[in-house]
Amino acid sequence: MKKSKKDFDEKLKKIENNTLLKWLGAVLLLLIGALLTYYIEKDEPTPVFDLKTSIINPKEPITIEAKNDAAKKKKPLNVRIDGLRLNEEIPPSPIEDKYEWQFKVSDLENQGFRHEHLIDRTHSIEVGFNSIYQKISDVYIDSKPPITQISISSFPQKPNDRIIKGYVADERQDPEESIKVDIVFLSGGSETSIQLPVERNINEKGLVYFEFETLIKNIPKISPNDSAFHKNFFGFRIMDKAGNYHTQIYSYAQFSAPGYQSF
Repeated sequence: MKKSKKDFDEKLKKIENNTLLKWLGAVLLLLIGALLTYYIEKDEPTPVFDLKTSIINPKEPITIEAKNDAAKKKKPLNVRIDGLRLNEEIPPSPIEDKYEWQFKVSDLENQGFRHEHLIDRTHSIEVGFNSIYQKISDVYIDSKPPITQISISSFPQKPNDRIIKGYVADERQDPEESIKVDIVFLSGGSETSIQLPVERNINEKGLVYFEFETLIKNIPKISPNDSAFHKNFFGFRIMDKAGNYHTQIYSYAQFSAPGYQSF
């Protein structure tokens, strides 16, 4: 039987209708999936993150920690610094029950961030699982050690005693700055350290500084003819909130010199 062009057109119409139905079905499935995902995510608590500390030195890692149960997942974390997404996700801590993610300043440099644009500046951080980001606390990368002024005083009536007094300030002038001061005694290759109490003060111009003072009694006597006389004997180790150290070491000759010395 001879088939007409009309029969062929009807077959094409059926193919067109079937294709349209398949397309509509696929779209419908996508919409249903999107709606299900929306309602599931809507009912789930939003993961909350924050920095473990908002001030670090360039040698310390930037640590992000989970702040609620929804964030406590052993999943990689996406991170954006100053609006720029890191090329690689940050893996979670391998330690069980520790929900933290860490990356270093050197990791940022390896991804194109310039060192001079990272240090001694504040940076915004956004994090999240998948592509949903949330803003967390800013981080300040502090590379500058604290500024110090230290004096050692002796008195004729007590030649074996020393009064140690010091002033410390941080150039960044963070209102939440903290300072840790240790005095260190060195002898025979060993080290003994003592942490000193520190007083926080504000001067007439509103600048924050720290002050410490202590009395050291009965320092040992070492003869100038002894080789230990010119070896390291005493020092300070001063650390700011970011973990930057300022260290000063003195020989016995320097420490035991009479009168007043300022460093």
